[in-house]
Amino acid sequence: MFTATTKQVISPIADIVSQLIVRNAEAEQNNSAMEDISEYATVVVAQIQNFSNVVMDIISSQGSDEKLKIEMNDGNLIVQKAAEDMLSSAKHLKEDPCSKEGRRLLVDATKGILDGVTALLNSYDDYNVRKIVLLCEDLITYYEKCRDNTDTAKIIDAIKIASRYSVKLASLSTQRIAEFLSENLKKELQDAIDLLTKTSTLLISSCKAYIQNPQKEATINGFHDVCDTLIHATNEIKRIVQINEVDDTSVVKMGEISSIINAMENDERDMIKCIEKKDIQGFNTAQADYDKKSKDFIKEASDIVDKIEDENEKNKLQDLIESVRTSTNSVDVMGSKCILQKFDDQRANADLKNQIKYNTACAKYINGELNRQLMSSMAKTCDDISNKEDETTSFGNAYMKATSGQGQLQKEDIDRLSHSIDKLNDDYKTMNNKVSSEHDAMINENIEKKKENVDRMKHILLNALQATSENPDEPNLKKNLDNVASVWTDQVQGLKKSLIVEPGLFTTQELLNNTMGTFARCMKKLETEGDNLSDEEVEKLNKEALAAAKQFIEVAKYEMNNTEDEAYRMELLKEINEVEKILPILSQPYHASNKTDLLGAVRKLGDILGSLNGIMKLKLPQNNSILEPPTPPVIEEKPIIISQNVIPQSQTVQCNVTMAHTPAPVQATIIEPEPEPEPEEDDQPEIEPLPQEEASQFPIKAAGRELKLEAAQWYGSKNDIITKVNIVAQKMEELSLIHSKLTTNPIAKKEMIQKALEITQVTNSLLKDCKELAELCTDKRLKMQLLNTVERLNTLSQQLRVVTAVKASNPRDLDTDNQLFSCATNLTETMKRLLRDSEAASVRCNFKTTGLAALSIIKFKKNLKKSRAATAALKKQSTDTAKSTSVGVALQQ
Repeated sequence: MFTATTKQVISPIADIVSQLIVRNAEAEQNNSAMEDISEYATVVVAQIQNFSNVVMDIISSQGSDEKLKIEMNDGNLIVQKAAEDMLSSAKHLKEDPCSKEGRRLLVDATKGILDGVTALLNSYDDYNVRKIVLLCEDLITYYEKCRDNTDTAKIIDAIKIASRYSVKLASLSTQRIAEFLSENLKKELQDAIDLLTKTSTLLISSCKAYIQNPQKEATINGFHDVCDTLIHATNEIKRIVQINEVDDTSVVKMGEISSIINAMENDERDMIKCIEKKDIQGFNTAQADYDKKSKDFIKEASDIVDKIEDENEKNKLQDLIESVRTSTNSVDVMGSKCILQKFDDQRANADLKNQIKYNTACAKYINGELNRQLMSSMAKTCDDISNKEDETTSFGNAYMKATSGQGQLQKEDIDRLSHSIDKLNDDYKTMNNKVSSEHDAMINENIEKKKENVDRMKHILLNALQATSENPDEPNLKKNLDNVASVWTDQVQGLKKSLIVEPGLFTTQELLNNTMGTFARCMKKLETEGDNLSDEEVEKLNKEALAAAKQFIEVAKYEMNNTEDEAYRMELLKEINEVEKILPILSQPYHASNKTDLLGAVRKLGDILGSLNGIMKLKLPQNNSILEPPTPPVIEEKPIIISQNVIPQSQTVQCNVTMAHTPAPVQATIIEPEPEPEPEEDDQPEIEPLPQEEASQFPIKAAGRELKLEAAQWYGSKNDIITKVNIVAQKMEELSLIHSKLTTNPIAKKEMIQKALEITQVTNSLLKDCKELAELCTDKRLKMQLLNTVERLNTLSQQLRVVTAVKASNPRDLDTDNQLFSCATNLTETMKRLLRDSEAASVRCNFKTTGLAALSIIKFKKNLKKSRAATAALKKQSTDTAKSTSVGVALQQ
C-alpha cells in the first residue's frame, strides 16, 4: 500500500537508487568505467541504518504481534544485506571501475533496498490495519451477543464491553484516516466512524426499552435493528481500512434525459450545418438521429411527469411534452420541403432552423421543470419526515400520536411516514438516473451511503414509535424514542444537505433556480388567484412559499460560508439578514383576516430574494438551464418555390405551436443564418484512440492517448495547463515504447528512469500552476477540490518514479508491471480530473486582485469540434474495457 508514511520514507531513497541505476546503465551502454559511487553508497547506507534502527525499536516494543516481528525481521535482513552489497559494490568499483562483480552487487543492492524498505513499510502498515480489523471482529462479536442473547445479565455485560471497544475503535480508525492518500477513502472512513459513534448512543436506551418490555415485538425489533446497524458500521470500518488501492478519479454521470438532450443539441448543430452547406444526405442522417432522440425524450419525460403529484404542474408539463411531439413532426415536414428546394430558399431555411432550435429549447425547458419539480419534492419530503414539532408532517403526526396516549397511533400513520421515506428514495433515483445534468459520480456514492443510513434508521424509528404508542407512560420507551428521533433527524438533515443544499447532484445555480422558481410560482398564484382560493389553499401556498424561501436561504448561506471574497460575503450577509427579518411573519399560524398582510410580506420577501439571487448570479458560473418556456416560432405561410414551379398553398406548413398553461414567455428572435466562427487556433489532426488490441497490449500508451483525448476538449494555445497535460500524455506514450524494450536493451533502464523523471518534472510544473490557480479561487469548495486532486497527482507522480526504479532494477519482474500499468492508469484519470477541477476553479478566480499576471491567461474554453470528436472516439473505444483487460493481457504476453 502506498500510504502517507510510505510516500514520506521511500521517495527520497528511490531518488538516490534511481541515480545509481542510471549511472550503471550508462557504463553498460558505453562499455566504460564506472565512476566512484562511494559517496552515494554512504548516503544510502546511512539512511538505511537510521531506518533499520526504527525497525528494531518497533520489533522490540511490547505492542507488536508475532507476525509483525517475523515479517519486519525478515525485511530488515533484506535491507541489511542490500546495504552490505552497496558498500561492497562501491569498494569493488573503486578498485576496478569495470568490475563485473561490482556491477552485479550494485544491481542486487538497488533491488534489495527498494524491496526491503517497501516490505518493512507494508509490514508495519499491515500490523496497524490488523489491530483495527481484530478490534472490529471482537466488537461485532459483542454486538451479536447483545442481539442474540435473551439473558439480561449477559446482554448488559456485552454492552459494557462493546461500549469500551467502540470508543477505542473510533480512536484507532480516526488515526488511520491520516495514512490514506485518497480523499474519498478519508471521507468514507470518517462517515463510517460517525455512524458508529452516533448509533452507539442508541444501544443503551434501546436495550433498556427492550429489557423493560421483553415480550413486545416493537422493542425487540428496535433493539435488534440498533445492533444490526452497529454491526454494519463496524463492518464498513473493517472493509475500508483493508483497501489497498482506490480509484480516486472522477466518473462523470448524467441522467438519461439530460444525455438525450445533449445528443439532440449535437444533432441540431449538425442539421443546421448541413442546411447551410446544402448537404441533403448529411441532413437526412442528422434529422433521423434527431427524430429518434426526440421520441426517446418524449417517452422518458412522460413517464416522469406521471409521478408528479401537483395536478396543475403535471398538466402544464404534459402540454409541453405534447408541444415537443407536434414540433418534432413539424421539423420532419419542413425538412422535407426544404430538401425538395435543395436548401435554396433562405427564408424557408431560417424557418426550419428556428423550428429545430425551438424544439430543442422546449425539451431543455421541460427537463429543467422536471429538475425543479423533483428537487422541490425531495426538499418537502425531507422536511416532512424529519420535523417532529409540526403535527401536519408525517413524522410530527406519528411522533405526537405515539407520545399522546395508547391507541392514538394507527397503522395508516405509520404507513404514511413509511411511504414518505420511500418516496424520497424514488425521487432521488429518478433525479439521478433520469433528469440530472452532468455531475461527479462520487457525489452519488456519498449520497447513497447517507440514504442507506436513513433506510436502516427507518426501521429503528418505526419500531420506537410503535413501542412508545403501545405504552406511552413508560419513561424508558419515551427516552429511547427521543434518542432515536434525534439521530433520525440528524441523518435525514445530513441527506437533505447533500441533496439540495450542497452543489453536487445539482449545481449552485440549479439550486437557486429551483427554489426561486417554486417561491415565484406560489407568490404569483397568491397574487392572481388569492381572492378565489380557499383558506386551506392559501395556507398551503404560504407554507410552500415559506419552505422554498428557507431552502433558498440555506443555499445562500452555504454560498456565503463557501466564498473567500469578503465583499461578496458581506453583500450576501446583508440580504440574508433582511430575509430572516421577514420569515417569522410567514411562519405565524395563518388566519383569513391577515391575508392582506401575508401577501404584502410575500411580495417584500420576493423582492429581497430576487436581489439576493441577482447578487449570486453575477459570481456563479453560467448555467444553461431555461427558466421560461421558449416562444414558438411564427412561420409565415407562403408558397414554397422550387425552381420555376410553385407548390400549391395547401402544401405549406403551419408550425406555430402553442403551449397551454405556461408562464409569460421570453420573446424569441428569428434566427438567421450565421457565418461559422473563426477558429481560435490552427486545427490539429484529430486524435484517435488506440485500437482495442493495441490498447490491451500497451496499457501505458493507451493511458497517454486517453489523456490526449481529454485535453483535446479545450483550446490549448493560450492555456499552459492544457499544454503541459499534452506533454505528459506524449511522454507516457514514449514511456510505453521504452518499457517494451526494457528486457532487450540495457540502456532502456536509464531511459525509463529518465522518462519518469521528465514526467515528474512536467507534472510538478503543472501542479505549481494549479496550486496558484487554486489560491486565486474564491470558492472554498472548488479550491479544496482542486488542491486534493493536486495532492493526489503529486502522490501518483512520485509513485511512478518509485515503480519505474523498481522495474528498472529488475526488468523481468512481471508483478512490477502490474503496479506500473495501474499507476499509469491512475495518473491519467487523475489528470483528467485535474482538468475539470481547474476549469471549475478558474470560473471563480479573481485575477484582478493579484499580481500573478502569467496566470491571468489561463482560461478554459471548450473546443466544441474536438470535444465532440473526443467524445465520439471514447464511445467507440471504451476505456473501461481497456482498463479491465490491459494488465492481464500484457502480463500474459
